[in-house]
Amino acid sequence: MRLPATTTEQIFLSARATSLLASAPLPILTSCKLWGMKEKQPILAIHGWMDNAASFDLLAPLLENSSIFAIDLPGHGLSSWIPHGIHYNEDINAIAIRKVVDYFGWKKVKLMGHSMGSVICNYYAQLFSNEVEFLIGLDALSFIACNIEGQVKQRSVAITDYLKLQQKNIKAPPHYSKNDAMERWMKANSYSQLDFATTGILMTRGAKKEADGKYSYTRDHRLNIRFVPFYTLETIREINKVINCPYLILKSKQSPLQAETYWTNVAKSLIKSSNDFCMKFLEGCHHMHLTKPKMVADEINPFLTKYDK
Repeated sequence: MRLPATTTEQIFLSARATSLLASAPLPILTSCKLWGMKEKQPILAIHGWMDNAASFDLLAPLLENSSIFAIDLPGHGLSSWIPHGIHYNEDINAIAIRKVVDYFGWKKVKLMGHSMGSVICNYYAQLFSNEVEFLIGLDALSFIACNIEGQVKQRSVAITDYLKLQQKNIKAPPHYSKNDAMERWMKANSYSQLDFATTGILMTRGAKKEADGKYSYTRDHRLNIRFVPFYTLETIREINKVINCPYLILKSKQSPLQAETYWTNVAKSLIKSSNDFCMKFLEGCHHMHLTKPKMVADEINPFLTKYDK
């Protein structure tokens, strides 16, 4: 379907600037980026936790003969925040994807995600297994594996921390010098080996200059409370059996996310269910699509040549 000329930055009304948010069960997305041909249905790109659509700034231009449409998920980048009293979770993000799909009337969606975005794409492909054209995942596969005791502890800690944060009633985010804001961002992502240049790319949507000349982060502070979905490895393997689309996973060898045994165990299910599953281990850090975009593009382009018609 042809994308309207107003796609970039203008798909949805601004929920912050209107009264729509008060009556809507979820916020209205406000921000997105588009690379490539408007005549071709784009690949919907989903960024990772605390990142934004600029995460694909260096990779998207290198993907040949494809259009890339990246959104800022709710609470991230320049998109609106969810109402108070609700916590961020995988369903809110899956709904965000569904709203984009419904808006354009796509019969099937092409998905690409990084980190949490890759997990959300995987989850969406579980929910709507016959409505996904193909899936590309960057350094994440599916939900985090954990035993029952660990699941209970994580959820109880998240609920306790969330209620404490609500009691603080934070009305305005702290302001930092530009250098301090960048240093804090890099420190929080130390395993990603981000430098000032790549951090600056993420901050084009992840931070804004305030009246005092300093910078504040645009993301919702409630994202710091991680209601991460944990499942046993057996459950994760079972729920991945419903995914049947072509599926490419690129795993960073230097990333600390999940042991290699997790990847190979989940892959066993996808090898059987997907009509073309491929997983490759690459030299690089967690944000390798920002630090080594050409290397990542060189692995993705043959897959797109085959499936992005």
